[in-house]
Amino acid sequence: MTKRAFGQTLITLIFCALAYFFIFLAPNSQGAKDLPMLSTFAPDEFAQYPRLMGMLDQPADSFLQSVYRFIQYKHYYYGYPFYLYSALFALLPLRLFGVESISIDLLALRQIVSVLPMLASLALLVYMQTKFRDWFRSILLFLFLLTVPMVTTNSLWWHPESLVFLFVTLTLFFLQRDNLAFGRIFYYAALFCGLASATKLIGFFFFAAIPAYLFLGWFQKKINIKAGLNLAFKFIFLMGITFFVCNPFLFFKSERDAALQAQMGQAQATSSGFMFSSGKSPVLWLPVIKEYYAQVIFLALAAFAMLVGIFDKERSLINLLIALWSIPFSLYLLFFVELRHPYYLLPAFLPLFSTLPAVVDWMVRSVKVVSARWLIGLIFVGLFVNQLFYNLNYAQTVYAEAANKEANSAALSFYAHIDKAYLSRIVLNRQLYIYRSVRVYIADAPRWIVKYRWYPTDYSYIQKSRPDVIVLWRQEVFDYTNADVIAGADLSKALEKSLPFYMDARKGALQGYELLYQDDFGMLFVSRELADAFFRDFQ
Repeated sequence: MTKRAFGQTLITLIFCALAYFFIFLAPNSQGAKDLPMLSTFAPDEFAQYPRLMGMLDQPADSFLQSVYRFIQYKHYYYGYPFYLYSALFALLPLRLFGVESISIDLLALRQIVSVLPMLASLALLVYMQTKFRDWFRSILLFLFLLTVPMVTTNSLWWHPESLVFLFVTLTLFFLQRDNLAFGRIFYYAALFCGLASATKLIGFFFFAAIPAYLFLGWFQKKINIKAGLNLAFKFIFLMGITFFVCNPFLFFKSERDAALQAQMGQAQATSSGFMFSSGKSPVLWLPVIKEYYAQVIFLALAAFAMLVGIFDKERSLINLLIALWSIPFSLYLLFFVELRHPYYLLPAFLPLFSTLPAVVDWMVRSVKVVSARWLIGLIFVGLFVNQLFYNLNYAQTVYAEAANKEANSAALSFYAHIDKAYLSRIVLNRQLYIYRSVRVYIADAPRWIVKYRWYPTDYSYIQKSRPDVIVLWRQEVFDYTNADVIAGADLSKALEKSLPFYMDARKGALQGYELLYQDDFGMLFVSRELADAFFRDFQ
């Protein structure tokens, strides 16, 4: 590797990364003019953002209380590194310059927490495979990884996926750099494995890769058994220390209990479904994989690349580590996880795709018959180009939708209509009380109080809270009353209790309410008292 080749590749890669970063400014500036709009377009961000604000909003009575409030962020589905990184590197610089805006906050969070770590991760994956020796191959691989549909989708929200993937990638990177020397760099891998575990627990899925790495060291006579056990203990110890230090809320019993409850609930939902139990099978994952990652035949090509890469002397170690990381994690998701969120597979599939250059090297070195080499080359190029075109088409569509989501939003159009035609006609000597589905947009306004629930509502909640207006997301109503799904699924207790409410809503006959308006997006119900007082002409 010449310094010139490395430098040219690095400069080009940085240019491509900067271009990608700036391209996503436009769509990531959309959909967050206020908190209700955030809930409409990105419910996860809507759940996370107030927790981050609670960390930064510090009118505390003492320094210790201020530190405590910065630590106990109360959203323990994700670890503290996610919130700490978001606060320090995305929002704190804005606050230092006096900027306080939800839309700018979310733009910074999406760019700094999702886009930037992903770019760093993919650059590291490319370096681990090519060492930047070949300009064309390195840049082509980097650009291809950037076009993977889930990478595009993940670049359009603020979520822990990119950050935890960076920790996973750095774990692999430092193991490769250590190269069975078992020196200081080996412990860097333990540190980042601990950070991956502290953020989303997935660092624990290195349970196969780390023992195999130690076994290789023993097999190649780099260490003896005693040294191997000592190294294993130190790795686990450092990983554990990192886990606890990077989640300081665990030192408080009340927060430990809250975190345990959150994680148990998350584990239950992940393994059994959120509201419906629909089964666990790799076959059920296929539509997700095809849409967000690759066609099955391309996955087979990537798996073949990983296999031949393991037997490539130059990149054997990194491809073996990728296999021992990606395969156990993928098998867990495919066979034991019922919530099929597409981003779950991201840390497993992107390292797998990074192994593609091994096919080219294998073809050049091992296939001696020229006609066979040409045939294999054509098949490889055909599959690669086909997948690349799919990726680019997907990226163009998703990007355009995100860049225009406010202008084309059915939720915002629905709100504009019901506010003008109905809500503005209700004049009371008090604030109007509105219950809405999380996905429904109702603007922040002093004339009303708006409530929502993260889980299905039911008549007992409605009778207790007695909202004046109920605004429901039509898709939610249909999902919770889908006869085909309900008949073949185990329903959660919450959904069983809520079924009568949503069944009546679907029929437009909520007890005590009149359906005044509905379209393809939403349904507006008003209490009978207000309907009689203000909308007699609609009866």
